[in-house]
Amino acid sequence: MPAARYWRFTGFVPQGTGDLELSEWALWEAGVRVDSGAVLSATIAPTTGMVSALSDGSNAAVCGWSTSRHTLPGFALIYDLGSPKDVDELRIGAGASPATFPLAFAVQHSNDGFTWGVATAIRGVEWPGAASTVSIAQPFTTRSVVITFDGAHGDASALNAGYAAGTVSFAGGATLTTAFARFGSAALALNGSNAFVAVTPTRDGELFAVGPGDFAIGCHVRYVLDASPRCIWGFGEASPFRLVVNNGTLRLEESSSGSLRISGASGLNATELKHVLVQRVAGVIRVFVDGVKIGSDYSSTANYSTSQLLRIGCNRGDSWFFNGTVDEFEISVGAALYDHAGFTPPVVRPTLPSGRSNALPLRTVNTGLLRLTTPYDPPPVKFSNFEPRIRNHRRDFEGWGRIARTVKEKGSPLNTPVRRHVFCMDMLTCTVVADTWSDESTGEYVLNDLDPTRKYTVFAYDHTLAYRAVIADNLSPERMP
Repeated sequence: MPAARYWRFTGFVPQGTGDLELSEWALWEAGVRVDSGAVLSATIAPTTGMVSALSDGSNAAVCGWSTSRHTLPGFALIYDLGSPKDVDELRIGAGASPATFPLAFAVQHSNDGFTWGVATAIRGVEWPGAASTVSIAQPFTTRSVVITFDGAHGDASALNAGYAAGTVSFAGGATLTTAFARFGSAALALNGSNAFVAVTPTRDGELFAVGPGDFAIGCHVRYVLDASPRCIWGFGEASPFRLVVNNGTLRLEESSSGSLRISGASGLNATELKHVLVQRVAGVIRVFVDGVKIGSDYSSTANYSTSQLLRIGCNRGDSWFFNGTVDEFEISVGAALYDHAGFTPPVVRPTLPSGRSNALPLRTVNTGLLRLTTPYDPPPVKFSNFEPRIRNHRRDFEGWGRIARTVKEKGSPLNTPVRRHVFCMDMLTCTVVADTWSDESTGEYVLNDLDPTRKYTVFAYDHTLAYRAVIADNLSPERMP
């Protein structure tokens, strides 16, 4: 987990429908409290109690916010630790009622107090009892890499929602496809000839510095059968650690010579995505396909992090290109993700233990409101009518109309474009007829093939939980160009 000076908690959702109450909010690392002497502040003053009561080490005093206050845009609790520090545990003290205890919130970190990255979103926190404390161990997730590959069909970009800083780069013919998405809107399409994705950390050691400890590397894979070796993923220029499939046989290999450690029939095919997992627990490495172990156990406490570059879809030297689809790629450092004896693969995006869950990253967050530009704004660019139809389009609402707008964040600086999930709902039937994602750089989105005789409501959802959804209703589609 990268160390950070500032830790911000926002997007609070109480278990009830009213006020928010807390009696403690403490940050820990390796069993030692790291916020001693630090400053905890709230962007909006509490209705009852003092914010300082949340860091006094006691559950005796309660600090609370009325519904009208904690639901205001920009409401957050912020810790200034004075210097960058690691955090692996959050301890939350409750008030007198479970209805006022937080059920969900987002966690963000920063070193300058202005540019914020999302560590995770916490969901499903259980009320520990009046004046009691619940400990969420490693609330900011052990997942150094989480790439959901969500986006529009044909996109060639993705973001890492795990804690490892760095870049995700598409190369060759790698693109997103809506044809085989496991969860969300899309998956990574790899053509078997030159397509791959490289994940490069900004700071050495963050991506896969496992040491001799536990780890897990998982993804969903669709494989076009081939007699040649095809690399699903591999680490380092010398590829000291890689997962290869050859004529249907899955092979876990290590060292520059490609020493075979585990192999077995994979059952991977070209018609469906299957969950593939490599996991080490207590020095034992196992490989699973759809939760069933294949091959034999391999005992090793080797540190596979001598080189940090990760490639998804090819081997070292840009070879052994994978032919098929990869989705929901994740790496957990320091902990396993699934039962080491066998498990049922996830049917929705997994939620981590103790209420932890994945969260897509927010590049920059400023106090303010997300907004959709006025329905009368002309589209800033001309969109082609050959743009692929989005995945969730309802054919019974099809037509030649479109709605094209932008999603922006209102704050400082003003009107910052952001990438958000946008939904289109028919006003008469309340049916969601289409969805897409706004462009990360421009905030632009387009909803094509809409029935022009109907009125629609469009809303943008903030997946980071920092803001409420924003809505523009009574929209009439314009004619597609």
